[in-house]
Amino acid sequence: MNTNLRSSVTAVVVLVSAFATVTSKTLGAELVAPRIVIENQSSSAQPATAPAHIGIRFEPAEGTQIDISSLQVLYQFGVFRKDITARILPYVTLTASGLTGVVPPNLPPGTHTLIVRIRDSQGRTSEQEMKFRVGNH
Repeated sequence: MNTNLRSSVTAVVVLVSAFATVTSKTLGAELVAPRIVIENQSSSAQPATAPAHIGIRFEPAEGTQIDISSLQVLYQFGVFRKDITARILPYVTLTASGLTGVVPPNLPPGTHTLIVRIRDSQGRTSEQEMKFRVGNH
């Protein structure tokens, strides 16, 4: 391989490598979704008495904001999920920093699984599972 061609190939490899590094860092930053932190979840082994108090904190990625209109609360039973957001909203206070309130008092005894979903101003979505027990089941 002649010297000019080798220099050109080396320059291209260096440029591609530098571009790939910048791209991967940029893509990594774009993939940071907001965090959902369940603050007062007790273990599912200890029964909760309805109405149980809940506290959830939303932590947006740097440079973004939480889109509270995107909140979804899904009730999971088996492999199925049902959106119960409208049923939950009367029992909670929702802000950009989180959600506080009580679990509805009319829940039947047993273990319940909720999936909380939120999106940020960049359209990135997170979800967090929350389990609790009501009664002795």
